[in-house]
Amino acid sequence: MSTWQRANRNAQFYAGFTRYVEWLVSRHFCVMRVRNGSKLPTRGGYIGVANHHSWWDGFVALILHRRENDKRPFSIMMSDRELMRFPYFRMLGAFSVDASSVRAARESIVYAAEEARAGAGVWLLPDGILRPPQTPLAFTAGFVHAARRADVPILPMAMRFVFLGRRQPEILVAIGELVDAHRLDAQLVAQRSVESLLQQIDEDCLSGTLDAQYSAVVRGRSKL
Repeated sequence: MSTWQRANRNAQFYAGFTRYVEWLVSRHFCVMRVRNGSKLPTRGGYIGVANHHSWWDGFVALILHRRENDKRPFSIMMSDRELMRFPYFRMLGAFSVDASSVRAARESIVYAAEEARAGAGVWLLPDGILRPPQTPLAFTAGFVHAARRADVPILPMAMRFVFLGRRQPEILVAIGELVDAHRLDAQLVAQRSVESLLQQIDEDCLSGTLDAQYSAVVRGRSKL
């Protein structure tokens, strides 16, 4: 298969799978909403970081990334185990990491940096494991090393999956300001940004003003 044929096949899979992901979200959630004013960078590479509460987190990042710029490459770091279970994710830009040690993970950090330097949106979930809601975040520093090596900004994002009076839950997303990776405290600033965004989402839920403060990105099929 030629390079052009391979690239074309990957592009077709990427577009088709993204539509499938949006369909999955519409089946399992009543709505996916993004806080007004939240947006991804319109151009150039970045390292995106977010809390890791559910199996759906990577799909949320993919939907937002593609809606902002469907020509920009998308990459996401997955554990070796998960990527072995779902190898076709590689065609979406997924790459694996062995988090058993810093040395073992270095190759994946270098790869993430190369992708971001080339203009991709690269997503990492630096908690490394699923953490239940209201559990303190504990970001590892790999994302900072990748962003510094690539000389790209860090993009903080927060996600909540909440039940608000309907049979199916809602996905609520808020995106923060870009963080300069070369700051000495970049790791702490990025983590605190995600924590602040999570707190903001929680306060928005309590205020009862979600309709005014958030815009629907994907609407569910269920009316209940």
